[in-house]
Amino acid sequence: FLMTTHCGRAAVLIATVTIFSLSVTQSLTAVFDMGPSDPGLFDVVTNVPTDPDIPDDADFGGGSQFVQLNVADGGTVGNDVEALANAEINISGGSVGSSVGANGGEINISDGVVGGGLTAINGGMISITGGTVGSAATVFGGSQFNHSGGILGAPGGVFNLFGGVLNLSGGTLNDAISATNGSELNIFGTAFILDGVPLNSLVFNQATAINTRDVTLNGTLADGSPFSFDLNTSAPFGEDFIPSTVNLTVTLVPEPGSLAFVVIGTALFFRRRRVS
Repeated sequence: FLMTTHCGRAAVLIATVTIFSLSVTQSLTAVFDMGPSDPGLFDVVTNVPTDPDIPDDADFGGGSQFVQLNVADGGTVGNDVEALANAEINISGGSVGSSVGANGGEINISDGVVGGGLTAINGGMISITGGTVGSAATVFGGSQFNHSGGILGAPGGVFNLFGGVLNLSGGTLNDAISATNGSELNIFGTAFILDGVPLNSLVFNQATAINTRDVTLNGTLADGSPFSFDLNTSAPFGEDFIPSTVNLTVTLVPEPGSLAFVVIGTALFFRRRRVS
């Protein structure tokens, strides 16, 4: 079962954002957009439920064509579905089974129910802004997971970072985080507290490395959701494991609802992942 995406051909975006008296200009080059792309960019587009439901073991992409799968309310997708290179899967409703992978491609989840078992590998990217994802996720080196909304995981589950990147700015993450050497965990929010001490010296929109371990880091994510992680250097399965070999950063953003927050949110919508 072969399909393909045009997850955004290489593009350059110049974005200028004014935050208080600070002007930040970024030149961003990308292969994939973060978020659903214009269907007109793709060679093959499948829309479920308008088109037939997707069975188990369906792979999209992997060839020379660019392929997009869009799943809306009433649509059904089976288990073991993958977005290969040149593929984009957008889930805005409906029901998707377990074992869904971004294997060099891109998956965007904004609503609906996904059984779980998300995997990003071989440069794949997964972004969740809404919806419910049942079980744990795994992100391998060179791949990226963006979580800004929705519900991910269940108590007792584990979000595995095997050298990959997790950008956390909102939503509910029920899983513990287990990260190996070289992984990146970037948290965007406010009211950060490390080992009971508020981090009052943070600068807006500037990533600050957190090197202290075996303490608790908590605060409020950019969307207003609370979070708390134990920065354990050793832990049994089902508890946070974030050793010093993991690149952990926090970035202070304006409070939700403020004008500056709206401006920054608009800029982040256009943010692109790194291309290795």
